[in-house]
Amino acid sequence: MKIPYCILCFFFLFILSIGTLANTATTTSRIEEKEEIKSTYMESINTYKLLDKIHYLYQYQFQIKNIYYLINKYNLNELQLSFTKGRYNYLEWGIPKISLPNLLSPSGVTLNVTFSPNLEDISIENKYIYLVNELSGLFCTSLNFLISKKVYESGVFHFLNKNTIYGTLNEETVCTENLSPILSILPYRGKIGLSKYLIPNILFNSKYINMNIYLNKTNIEINIYRINNELDNSINNQIIPYGISTINRNIDNNIFIESPISIKRYEQFNGYNNGKLITNIEILNNTFMDNLCIYDLIPFYFNIYIHTLKVNIPINNIKLLSSKNRNTILELCFNNLQEYSLQNNNLQNNIDIKIDFDKIYLKYTSYAPDANRGFDKSSSIIKINNNLYTLYSNSLLISLPTPDFSMPYNVITLTCTIIALFFGSMFNILIRRFNPIYENEHGKSLLERLIHFIYLLLKKLKRK
Repeated sequence: MKIPYCILCFFFLFILSIGTLANTATTTSRIEEKEEIKSTYMESINTYKLLDKIHYLYQYQFQIKNIYYLINKYNLNELQLSFTKGRYNYLEWGIPKISLPNLLSPSGVTLNVTFSPNLEDISIENKYIYLVNELSGLFCTSLNFLISKKVYESGVFHFLNKNTIYGTLNEETVCTENLSPILSILPYRGKIGLSKYLIPNILFNSKYINMNIYLNKTNIEINIYRINNELDNSINNQIIPYGISTINRNIDNNIFIESPISIKRYEQFNGYNNGKLITNIEILNNTFMDNLCIYDLIPFYFNIYIHTLKVNIPINNIKLLSSKNRNTILELCFNNLQEYSLQNNNLQNNIDIKIDFDKIYLKYTSYAPDANRGFDKSSSIIKINNNLYTLYSNSLLISLPTPDFSMPYNVITLTCTIIALFFGSMFNILIRRFNPIYENEHGKSLLERLIHFIYLLLKKLKRK
């Protein structure tokens, strides 16, 4: 049966019209998407001179006004993820008076998550596990170690309330693999605008670099900080297809002020298994510092003794908060520091905190692959004047009693060698077949072999 020509023409025109309508709808949606991003996307760069008047701080800021799917998927109120390479020098660079989000962060990777208050504890823990695994894959990090049942969990605890979980990995190395996923969030993916100046060679050769992402229910804010001693004049005015791009070249010398405290933390050993954990806080300026609180995470492989706690000034509040992952949070608060300093004629400007500890022996399954390197103890958190300023101490690398992991290898090697020798010998004896021809020929005397040879020779000549 032949199809009429008119029906074929009608069918062809129908398909063509559908394609045209689809193309028009796609173009319209792209225009609407551009118009939407134009009103919601902003990027800017700010330059500040630090306290020492030598180094400069560059702040690359990107804001996207949309709801990120992680907020709805995991019932989050806030999410803060920061990647820090190097350690911020409080004494030389000072602390900012204005709001520079997450500029002061501990080294490594830090995750601070606040869940919705109507969630139960079990639901929060389950969502946190899935969230950490997803972030680990998205940003090419080892955040999955924060939910491990090994010593990595020593950097996780519920901070101040049950809905907020704070986790840090001080040993995590920040590199280009962490920058690429951050740029992929931007509409231009680092090709247009200010993001194209985030060159890895320049960025990671800075003295200090901090990349952080802040999410809430209304927007995403990405801040990338780098500190260098050279003023960068290569950044020109950018014209982007949609959105707003600004460059602030006004270098303000009064943004940073002197840090009110200097923090040092170290350990002092009385032997290989016990010692003292010492935190020294030097008060440099107490004119505007009234109270101070220290939150120190004591990992489960530390046995601390509260009766050995020694502080050289009065403590107003001491709390021990036990965590579900076997860790302990030591909270120390000092109030009325300015009044106490005036009463002592400013002679007591240091806060020395000492506490004894013992190291415990872990099961061999709890050690990391590089166990001989040691274990990182996360930074202490120091909050000044009711969270007006938040500073971080240095992290510690702690060496625990480590078993000889080469012994299982040696035992396995020796056992396998003995089994191979025994099995090989028995297999050779049971399987080998002996051929008696060689023994029949070589078992005769020399004279018998000579007569046999002459006989064979004559027999051969006779045939010829």
